[in-house]
Order: sequence, then C-alpha cells, then structure tokens
Amino acid sequence: GHAAPPSKIRFYGAQGQNILSAGQDSSMRVFSTITDILNKSLGHASLNRKLSKKFSVAEDPVRMPHVIDFTTETTRENEWDNIGCIHLGFNMATTWSWSKQKMGELKLRHERFKSDKSLESASAT
Repeated sequence: GHAAPPSKIRFYGAQGQNILSAGQDSSMRVFSTITDILNKSLGHASLNRKLSKKFSVAEDPVRMPHVIDFTTETTRENEWDNIGCIHLGFNMATTWSWSKQKMGELKLRHERFKSDKSLESASAT
C-alpha cells in the first residue's frame, strides 16, 4: 500500500475491478477488487524521473507534492497516457499511464499560466 494516507481514490474501468489511489506519499497505486496479486504501483510523482532514480524515496530532491485530484479515460488506454493529475501547490498537471504502469513524460500548464504574471503563483489547493 501507500506509505502515507490516500488523498484520492476512485474505481477504475467500467467493471469496477480496480481502484486507483493517490497517496500523500506522492505515489499512485492500483488495487484489485478481485485478488491482491493484481495490485501494482505506478510510481512516485517526480519532476525528473531519471534523476529521481538515483536517490532513495525519502531523499528524492525532485519529488512532486502529492496528487489531490485525478481523472481517467479508459478509451485507447494502451496508446497514450490516460490519467491526468493535479498536485498540491502546483500550477501544472501531470500525466500517468495505466498500461505502462508509470508516470508519463508530460507536464501540462495552460498558456495563460505562462504568460499572465498575475497567475504565476496560482496553484492547486
């Protein structure tokens, strides 16, 4: 399970056989409602996954704050990242892949957050 309490949980898929969970330890996990063998981790949220692998989880300098909300789409889940997440105190969203079982490469920030100086400090709460 998570190393800290979950911040958001939601059934995943049309048949309700999986639960997707975001933890306050910055990780995303999948729990099967059928059997424990199918439980898996999607990893920890990181600004730089390559650099993050050089550090222990507790010492990771590029770890992102925990996920406070997420959305999913099961259509064509094998072709692209199909989980979108927002993080506490961040003004960008991250993507995750159900089929690849990891955080995606994309970090999304709307153009107005980049160009409007009054929105630079805006973040998710």
